[in-house]
Amino acid sequence: MIHQFFQRPALVFSLCGLTILTCLEVPAFMSLFCLIFWAWKWLADLKIVQPLSRRWTTILSFVLLALILAQYRSLFIQEASSSLLVGLTALKVMDYQNRRDHLLLILLGFLLLTLKPLYGLDLFLLPVQLVCMFSLWMALSQDTKKLPRTVLLKVIGSSLPIALLLFLVFPRVVLPWAISKNQRSSRMGFSTDLNPGQVADLASSTGIVLRAVFPPDSDVNPQELYWKGAVLTSSNGLAWKDPKLMPLHERPVPPAEGQVVFYEIIQEPGNGNVVFALDSTYSLRSIGAQLVPHEASVWRVNGAVNSSRRYHGISSYSYINRLKPLASDLKTAPLPPLSEEWVKKTIAGNKDLLARRRALRQLFSHPDFVYTLNPGPYEKSAMDEFLFQRRRGFCEHFAGAYATLARALGIPARVVSGYQGAEYNRLGGFWKVTQKQAHAWVEIWTGDQWQRQDPTTWILRTEFSRYPKKSFFDWIDDTYNTYEALNYRWTTFLLDFDRNSQSQVLREWLPRIFLILTLGVLAFFLLKLLRGWTHLRGGKIKTVRHHQLSQLVRQIRESEEEYLNQDLSHIPPLQILSLAKKHIRDGDEFLNRVAALYDKTFYQGESEELGMKAELQVLQKKWLDIQVMHK
Repeated sequence: MIHQFFQRPALVFSLCGLTILTCLEVPAFMSLFCLIFWAWKWLADLKIVQPLSRRWTTILSFVLLALILAQYRSLFIQEASSSLLVGLTALKVMDYQNRRDHLLLILLGFLLLTLKPLYGLDLFLLPVQLVCMFSLWMALSQDTKKLPRTVLLKVIGSSLPIALLLFLVFPRVVLPWAISKNQRSSRMGFSTDLNPGQVADLASSTGIVLRAVFPPDSDVNPQELYWKGAVLTSSNGLAWKDPKLMPLHERPVPPAEGQVVFYEIIQEPGNGNVVFALDSTYSLRSIGAQLVPHEASVWRVNGAVNSSRRYHGISSYSYINRLKPLASDLKTAPLPPLSEEWVKKTIAGNKDLLARRRALRQLFSHPDFVYTLNPGPYEKSAMDEFLFQRRRGFCEHFAGAYATLARALGIPARVVSGYQGAEYNRLGGFWKVTQKQAHAWVEIWTGDQWQRQDPTTWILRTEFSRYPKKSFFDWIDDTYNTYEALNYRWTTFLLDFDRNSQSQVLREWLPRIFLILTLGVLAFFLLKLLRGWTHLRGGKIKTVRHHQLSQLVRQIRESEEEYLNQDLSHIPPLQILSLAKKHIRDGDEFLNRVAALYDKTFYQGESEELGMKAELQVLQKKWLDIQVMHK
């Protein structure tokens, strides 16, 4: 029997919801792929177009697998596995015809459902996932027709305590074959290379990168929060690359004096092994992860970060990075003509490096420079066009040009990419860093230390308020901050509940849990015994009453057979009682009461012991009276 997919509302609702959730994590072409086949199937069910044959969907399945393997080189990456599952689901929707297809789609739905929580801890996606799970069970029950809705609710309800118990006692382990994020680039777009326009594209997103918490007595200035992700030392004009920094053999030395700031961050997954720490951080640790300090004060974690992870850092504004520059920190590609001319004039007029740094700042403080997310593309002589003609750019333009000119002037320099600033959530008590805070700045060698230089701040010349003025639309921000605060608490709760928390809960609650379980088991068996005894006693009593009622109806049948002189054993009891009304004088009320009691007892299954006993006694006495009267 051929079924139409869109006539199964529970299956359609669950798969549609899970497909939308999964498409948020996959490339745009996969979302378009799914949309095409869902729309095609809808039109095919309406008989507007012809459906795609199974032969073609099978071929497309292998083509899809080959394309995903060619792009990701593995299926054990979130984007790869999500793309494959959601693509196969769309192709199977096109194939939907029979019960086998129905069950296979339900299986794919459960796989999509379990894939999402492996990477995200979003509290507000949980209700959507639960609704989709319930819809999948409803689709399964509609197929088998053996699972009533009430039974389904009981099964789900009884499974919740088991799920809670597993959460409390199941060991926290990291499987070596667990699927990981794509390590080549961030899901959110962060890259360890820098090209004009790259950071601007990243800053157009509002995705969360990390949440940071500082001690209550800390005086946090968001303009001084520079979250270092990568240090780029290979220069090519405005473009810079990361040359694979080497790990340090010794950990950074804490400063001898100065204010120390302890902070905590929860970083979202999707940035490979990059950890965003304050540029003044000299100590960083994380439970369950090995953090390695690298050259230029950047931190990396061994292995990709495939879930939200907590880090504890210690920073100090008096911390100084005195690691001496290398010869490569002065290398630069040949400069275009105007830039080369400016460098020669500056060197000729400024013999010491401090004076050349002043000349650099004076150049970037020109009033014609404009800070914009959309400066437009630059051609081959990008440096000259940016510095001396158009003067329009984003932070990567200013940082890349500044560092390149600094090297040309004999000043060791490098570009740093990461995030700058944060937004404070009063309800949650944390600072939120999003993609729109993506930033690039410069570090230069001053002779005895590396010092941060941010030429973008010379262009903006604007002081940003930490707490903006109130407006009519503040309720929207308050609502979103409430959502962020709840989601943050949920995330920290799940991250904090590690093996130590499990052990503590078990130590404190194990005796109570054992007592409750013991009492529960005893109560269960007592109820079973009581119910069994009641059922046995009630069953015996009911059996006697049923026998008495059946005997009364049989006597009426025998009376009719004697009167009509024919066999009536093939006629149902209620029909016998209706037939007897024609021959028993003044017996209509009696026969109606017998029929009602018989129907209630044998067909409706309703029989109260006391009521049935009294009614039977009355009817038996009445039958004796009728028999005497007819004799």
